[in-house]
Amino acid sequence: MISSKGKVLLVSAVILGVASGCSIAPEGTEDDSSSVNSSSEESGGAGASPAQPEPVDPADDDPLNVTANGGKLCSQQPPTGSSFVTILVHNATDQTFTLGEVKLGSPQQLTLQSALASPASREGHHSTGDQASDTGAEESEAPAPVEPLPTAGYEVQTHDYVNVLVEVSIDENTDSGTAAYLELDYSSADRDYAARHPLEIELTREGCS
Repeated sequence: MISSKGKVLLVSAVILGVASGCSIAPEGTEDDSSSVNSSSEESGGAGASPAQPEPVDPADDDPLNVTANGGKLCSQQPPTGSSFVTILVHNATDQTFTLGEVKLGSPQQLTLQSALASPASREGHHSTGDQASDTGAEESEAPAPVEPLPTAGYEVQTHDYVNVLVEVSIDENTDSGTAAYLELDYSSADRDYAARHPLEIELTREGCS
């Protein structure tokens, strides 16, 4: 049973298959969540014109809002394979940011296996980066899945929504593992950032109570 208090979902999976949406689903499926780590002041539907980008406040320590919408999650890890967490970030500024390293905060018997990034729509689903026209016209075909890329070096441009997919696993010969938060490093042309996403993770082999 998965418990969630934030807007990021975690689901066990046997292998890392394809790019994820806002939450994690087995290969060939897609979750229906609508989590966003960006400000709740954003508005407008899929057909609305993007809001004007805002200049970055020099005093802002997290312009990508990685520190928003945390929570507590517990999930059972399958006998073989890993589990995954997806953080959806949004760049509402007029600058381009380059993602860096992802780290587990205060991990206990839990190991980060990989971190990948891919384009996402506001709802956190697969996206090719092409948006519907400003008139709200529907696309005739669904966008093809996008192959995720290593998070380190991935560029997040103005108006971009990006999924950061983090693969974690319990250490061998242990029954459970935890992490207090996820840390995502990123940078602009002017400075470096180290933002903590306040998501407490617990993975078990026997299931959550």
